[in-house]
Amino acid sequence: MGTATGSLHDTGEFRRHGLLATGLYLVTIMAVGGAMWGFIWSHGAQRPQVTLPDTGSRWADDTPVIAGTGAALPLLHHLTRSWRQAGGQTIQVAPSIGSGGGLAALRDGVIDCAIVSRPLTAEERAGRVVQQLAMAPIVLAAGSNVPMEKITPRDLVQLVRPAATSDSSSAGFVLREPGDSGQQLLAEALPDLAAALADATAHESRPMAFTDADMERRLLARSNLIGVFDLGTIRLRSLPLQVLPIEGLSTELVRPFTLVCHAEHRLDGFLHYLNTTPVREALLSFGYQLGEN
Repeated sequence: MGTATGSLHDTGEFRRHGLLATGLYLVTIMAVGGAMWGFIWSHGAQRPQVTLPDTGSRWADDTPVIAGTGAALPLLHHLTRSWRQAGGQTIQVAPSIGSGGGLAALRDGVIDCAIVSRPLTAEERAGRVVQQLAMAPIVLAAGSNVPMEKITPRDLVQLVRPAATSDSSSAGFVLREPGDSGQQLLAEALPDLAAALADATAHESRPMAFTDADMERRLLARSNLIGVFDLGTIRLRSLPLQVLPIEGLSTELVRPFTLVCHAEHRLDGFLHYLNTTPVREALLSFGYQLGEN
């Protein structure tokens, strides 16, 4: 297949079961996940391993589907749109169901590829076509009214602790759900923060974002909030958020955005497109790092 190029800097046999089948399956994953989070929120538990039903279905429609982590969705929407404008096929990017949800949907045969924002296990790689899209830096994103230009690890721990509150004038910290890959990276880099995050998560009164889109909405709705967020999304979408450096943290925090596909997926052209020079230049311009394939 020839290589298609487009504007990137502008903001087997397949069984058909109808596009509705895939939509209903993914909605079920999100609904089950929401109900489970309501339960574990009240019990302060760690993120559960969700086992999804085997639907027995394979390809849902002629339109390929990608689903998984919400962190990579803005970038995926941008790239699939540019691929379509360049003459490639339409690709459906499903709403966030998390890395684990994407891998489960892939296992059950209702999507072509999962997008994952954490390292893969050998079992998850087995028999799959795996292509790293990018390495994605995560940052502390702050609203325009956060009264600081940088923060010390100690002050960050104090901000996260359960006793911390966010009134109309002081800065507040928005938690992510336990198991979020970005927040885990930050906790691994700052051990004292890990304990504070665990304590804060057990308190129902603390604000928590369950998806990256939810985090974005919260940070934009109240300009005095801080949260862990994807640097590339800020640049790609020109969001009015500032990056809040952490004093003394010399290690850049990055997580992989990886596509994990069926061996008989329908996205050969798109995967090839992702390795072309225009795409790689665009990734760099948004602050992403080039992945290794």
